[in-house]
Amino acid sequence: MPTSTETKRGARFRSIDEAIRSTGISASQLRKLKADGRFTAGIEYIYISGSKGGPVGWDPIAIEQWQIKQSQLIADAPAKAASEIEDFSIMGTE
Repeated sequence: MPTSTETKRGARFRSIDEAIRSTGISASQLRKLKADGRFTAGIEYIYISGSKGGPVGWDPIAIEQWQIKQSQLIADAPAKAASEIEDFSIMGTE
């Protein structure tokens, strides 16, 4: 029996078990990212039945893209913070 919405309807959204296997993120963390608003409805997840209490479908590819973006933000944070430090060198010391 099919376990993903892709198998059922040709959609890109999958069961939570498939999303866990594809992304390496635990079920509780996926749910927390959704609850915290870090995932966007229609991108990383959908309500399959169209109602909030219904089953959730997860898009592993969108989640992977989110992981990449978050990793880049983390890696770029030190350089961004350094660039925001006020520099008085243009004032001169003469």
